[in-house]
Amino acid sequence: MIFRACSPGIVIAATLLVGCSPYAARVISTPPTEVPETFSGIQPTGPEWTAEDGWWRSFGDGELNSLVELALENNYELGAAWSRLAQVAAQQAQVSSAQYPQLTVEAGAARTRTEDGALIGLDGRPLPTTTFYTNNFFVRNGLSFEVDLWRRIANRADAAHAAVVATRADAEQTALLLSGTVVDLWLEAQEASALLALLAEQQRVNETLLRLTELRYSVGTGSALDVLQQRQQLAAIRAEVPQAEERLARARTGLATITGQAPEGAKLPLFDGALPGLPPFPAGVTPISLLDRRPDLRAAQAGATSAEFELASRIADRLPRLTVGLTYEFSARDIGDAFTRQLGNMAANATLPLIDGGRRRAAVREQEAVVDERLQRFGAVYLRALEEVENSVAAERHRREFVERLKEQVEAATATLRESRARYINGVVDYVQVILAVQGLQQVERRLLAARRGLLSNRAELYRALGGQWTQQLPAENVLSRVDKEET
Repeated sequence: MIFRACSPGIVIAATLLVGCSPYAARVISTPPTEVPETFSGIQPTGPEWTAEDGWWRSFGDGELNSLVELALENNYELGAAWSRLAQVAAQQAQVSSAQYPQLTVEAGAARTRTEDGALIGLDGRPLPTTTFYTNNFFVRNGLSFEVDLWRRIANRADAAHAAVVATRADAEQTALLLSGTVVDLWLEAQEASALLALLAEQQRVNETLLRLTELRYSVGTGSALDVLQQRQQLAAIRAEVPQAEERLARARTGLATITGQAPEGAKLPLFDGALPGLPPFPAGVTPISLLDRRPDLRAAQAGATSAEFELASRIADRLPRLTVGLTYEFSARDIGDAFTRQLGNMAANATLPLIDGGRRRAAVREQEAVVDERLQRFGAVYLRALEEVENSVAAERHRREFVERLKEQVEAATATLRESRARYINGVVDYVQVILAVQGLQQVERRLLAARRGLLSNRAELYRALGGQWTQQLPAENVLSRVDKEET
């Protein structure tokens, strides 16, 4: 047996240097902006609003819950996001594999035929041709391992892990936006259905008024102008119906698509037009808590951290590398003796990049710019998150007041219509006053319906802007388990 070993001094020196990184990568935890202590309209004290089961459940509608769950299960955009996570997880496994020794085994056999026909005898005549056959059998294995002196490989693996975290958060953000879109479409469908019911009632009222007007005209107590004006009012109400039907159809089509169904034949609720009551206003949420509650902030946070680890790896790439290799070979001319002759070799190779045209230095500068870009983006995403919350809180206050003012206007318009009809019957005013009163009441009724829906939509936007813990409970194990099984 023959065995060659490297100098023990090289192994000892390598052991002492393992894990010494020339650049300490930062784990980014907060954005590069000022973080306020509280929001202007949300109480920081009290139980924190978590919405662990999903913020849409606050509206208390079973059909809405089913639609959101169906979308989270069947939406193709979300499915693509989970598949993207599986890709990045597989890439992480590939990068992390460099931290472990690589072992290869090779076996082979060869047979050589040699003819010796060029020999000349003592008498000057060629000797008879002789044929030789030589067999060679071998089994060879090789073990190689790069000693991670400067954490080049470890930092790259950490960068890949942070990229997985960021991609998971991106998928959660897709789910969060998806839930918001479902709620918006559901509210749109409910409002359109409620508007159709309101228009049907308003049409019934105008048809009744038209019959009364025609009756007064037939007995000589009304005028033809009164009849024409009432017919015009009825036609105006009827003209609103196709637009409301279009809104309902668009909302249904959108819900079918977002839940992974073809519009034709999609299984959707009937939409009875019953808008839910306003759910509770959230409390106990602070600006700093958004960093954990919102997936887009966690994605930006992990993306910046990944860039930091990649920078540390590129800096280490400019330093020497140490690779340890071990080969062991069995060979013989007869297959039965293949394991009788052994040859072992162990070597350590150090590689130092000297001239590369500035490639590695440029790679470091590039990654430094990437780190700065990710930090700037993190700050921008965080400020946008604060803006969304503050805008929703401010809109909540103004829309509540708007709804109350419209309710007062409905009461006033109802009283005006009652008074104008009484005066018309008594001959004090002409019918145009009744028409104006009817128009005013019916318009404000439709505005109140739209305002109620707007208040609900704004509450949904506020819930969505505050995020929640529910996205972190979404099952992605079915995606990542395939990668884990392949690793083992």
